[in-house]
Amino acid sequence: MHTNTKRTSLMTHEGAPACHVGVLPQLRRSVLSCLLWESEFYEDGQEIGKRIAELVARCLPEDVAALAIEAREQMHLRHVPLLLLRELARHPLIKDRPQLLSKTMGKVLQRADEPAEFLALYWKDKKQPLSEAGEAWFGLEHAALQRVRPR
Repeated sequence: MHTNTKRTSLMTHEGAPACHVGVLPQLRRSVLSCLLWESEFYEDGQEIGKRIAELVARCLPEDVAALAIEAREQMHLRHVPLLLLRELARHPLIKDRPQLLSKTMGKVLQRADEPAEFLALYWKDKKQPLSEAGEAWFGLEHAALQRVRPR
């Protein structure tokens, strides 16, 4: 048994030492600093989408919902919040949070073309019926009613 083993440290892309950051701050940084599927200096656009999907599965659904709303309403991003909605619909804990997905979709889907873009993203990787997502149907209805009702 070795007790004096050297601890492996995190490194940046350039090889400098890096600090460990929690899962939610990693997700927040990835979401708010990217245009989805566009390559950045260090990372391919497809890798960014995969990393966001992996981080969403490790966060609480409430945190993901709040981040999707912030990305859409405050940062005025269009596609990253849709990806967050897709991953929120597939989150294993979403069934325990009634109406969280539908209310979040009502706030994120603001334009008339966004429900169709959400469905295209939802069915991009695997053809899964919306009935398995449960709240996704109600979320699309909630988003449609938000645009029809006078404010």
